Amino acid sequence: MKKNVISTCCVMFSAVTLCAAVPQLKGSAEAAGSMGLTVRTPTGSQMVQALTPKAQQWRFRRGGENWTETHYDVREIWLGHERGAEWKDRRGNRLVLAKPTAFCPALDKEHAKKEDIVAAMDESAEAFKEPTDETLARWAGEFSGKDLGSSALAPDDVSPLASVRLVDLGSDSRCAALFKVASGSWYYVQFDLAQAVKPKERETLLRQFLKSVGVDKTKPAGGGIVMEGRWMTVDVPGYRFKTDLSRSQGLAFIKNAGRLMEAMQAAYRRYVPPQKDLGVSTVRVFATREGYNEYMKGATGESGDRSIGLWSPSHEELLILDMGNSARNETLKTMRHEAFHQYLFYATGNGRHATWFNEGHACFFENISYDAKKNSVRIWDDPKDRRPAAVARDPERYARLVKEILFLSHEEFYEGTLQEVNDRYAAAWAVVYFLEKGAPSFKEFSGYSGVLPAYLAAVKDGKSAQEATRIAWEGVAQRNFVGDFVKFWNKRNAARRYEP
Repeated sequence: MKKNVISTCCVMFSAVTLCAAVPQLKGSAEAAGSMGLTVRTPTGSQMVQALTPKAQQWRFRRGGENWTETHYDVREIWLGHERGAEWKDRRGNRLVLAKPTAFCPALDKEHAKKEDIVAAMDESAEAFKEPTDETLARWAGEFSGKDLGSSALAPDDVSPLASVRLVDLGSDSRCAALFKVASGSWYYVQFDLAQAVKPKERETLLRQFLKSVGVDKTKPAGGGIVMEGRWMTVDVPGYRFKTDLSRSQGLAFIKNAGRLMEAMQAAYRRYVPPQKDLGVSTVRVFATREGYNEYMKGATGESGDRSIGLWSPSHEELLILDMGNSARNETLKTMRHEAFHQYLFYATGNGRHATWFNEGHACFFENISYDAKKNSVRIWDDPKDRRPAAVARDPERYARLVKEILFLSHEEFYEGTLQEVNDRYAAAWAVVYFLEKGAPSFKEFSGYSGVLPAYLAAVKDGKSAQEATRIAWEGVAQRNFVGDFVKFWNKRNAARRYEP
């Protein structure tokens, strides 16, 4: 009797396991981002925000001219252009929806300027106005990463769609279809399943999805707001905010943070004049630690457990975790810090700055007094802040530490204990404060006024971070920096009033 019970239990367990491998679709359809469709998605799934395409900075020199170009992975740009929306459930099942509009460009290199990639895609766009099965099969193969022929497409009649082609991807854990809606546009759906599923069950899943496809009749959010699933995009002067905060919370956050960052960018410009056009900076604000950590892992390969903000130069996004009303000042302080890294990247077209200069200025802009009526800021050294307090206790020690950090690489700057790293941050802040506030405020320190401009000029000329630092400081090499720094710190109050 016991054997029969055990056997029955095993059979039931196997059936449950097999069933669990097939994602169930939600009872009602939802808007598929900006694709103009409504679809049923896997139960418990959430729309996934695709990572911003990864950028690489390429420096060129020809004759006496130096310039920087931003290059992107050709396939990554193409996939981002074709992919419309993506969902993922807790078991790892993914649903991807795309719209075929162009072939992946066959350029002679894997990375190229975005405009060159787009131009190459435009050349093949004509073939998608009335695509043949061969065209669709080639596109589906490029999108899925499989070498497909037109024989991989099987016609299928699924009402109310105008036409359907089931796509054989040759995998037990993937299934896909191409479908045409009444308007004449073709779309592509692909399920990437967490477990292998029988062919019949894959077809059933596809047909259930295809029968759910409808036209999105939802009115646009309006007011410059673009909704994509739970994510909202709002443009303000100089910035594009993306957030999954609720509509009311998100709009309130963006209204306040947007005005502040407009004022902060004016301050960045005053102290570090831009060498090129800034364009629009993207800020992605997360409502939850879970969402922030997951996106961080995809963007950087590391968890975000130890941070609430990060500038990701490779993806050209400022990532911020909103800590809520009780810690809003901490959120905005982190945003001001990370936004300077973002500003410097665009203002100079260079992502390889000396760490003392980059981190020193980012810390410099953390503490401000904000005039909401004038929407302007003043930079000051809050005596309650840990860095000014630490330097004030022993300015001579930090003056000597400044000389140690000037030529540290990014990796060397962050080596050692947490206290050692915090001390380097304080030293970087202190030297920038001295150069930005002290040198212009006191005649006896005016000889240091050329350090920062000389550094920026050397970077613009294509010099490395270390070489630019050497050039910047060689003009004051004969001065007693430790003595000057200590002297300044003992009477720095007058420098607080200085703004360029």
